[in-house]
Amino acid sequence: YRSVGPTAGVAEFLATLAVITLTWRVRAEKRVFLPTAISAALMLTAHVLFYVVVQPANTTMAAWSLEAIPAEWTSWRDRWEYGHAARAGLILVAFCALVISALGGGEEGRAKDR
Repeated sequence: YRSVGPTAGVAEFLATLAVITLTWRVRAEKRVFLPTAISAALMLTAHVLFYVVVQPANTTMAAWSLEAIPAEWTSWRDRWEYGHAARAGLILVAFCALVISALGGGEEGRAKDR
């Protein structure tokens, strides 16, 4: 993971900036603004979750030697795994919101275009 981590982190950061920029650009289009803003907020929340939950676990576990793993290691592992699972859920919902935005806000948006 050491070789993928920095690249994935940069890509995720740039994707979040792109969605924030898109949110700003569509702010006048009511039917697409809300799902785009929700997507941006969820992506930002996923970043915060990484730095508050996952990264402290990464740092703590990286400091352990294989000969001296502490008894409470499972709580750190669980924190790491649940943090990643929560982030995956947030990013999935953010993607779905972005797809809804790209489709013009769903049925209501298409009905207004007719």
